[in-house]
Amino acid sequence: MCFEVSRVNKKVFGPLACNFSTRYTSVLIEGTASIVEDHTRKLELLNTFTAKLAEGRHFAPVIPESVSHVTVVEISIETISGKCNVDPEDF
Repeated sequence: MCFEVSRVNKKVFGPLACNFSTRYTSVLIEGTASIVEDHTRKLELLNTFTAKLAEGRHFAPVIPESVSHVTVVEISIETISGKCNVDPEDF
C-alpha cells in the first residue's frame, strides 16, 4: 500500500511559461494498511488526530457514539521518503 501527501507552498511566476513553477513538499509512505476495528483504539486515534489538527485550540472530543460512523486506517510504515522544491535563498 502506498500513501502520498503533497502541499504546494508557493507558486512561482516568470516572464516565460518555462519560468513557472511551484515550491512544494511531499511525503511518500509505503507499508501495510489495516482497518482499526477496536472502538476504544479508534476513539483514541481520532482524538489524537483531531488534537494535532487543532494545534492547541480547544475542541470537543469525539464521542464514542460517533466512532461507528467512520473508518480508521492504520498504516504500518515500511519505507518513507520525501522531497521538496524550495527557493534557493531558503536552502
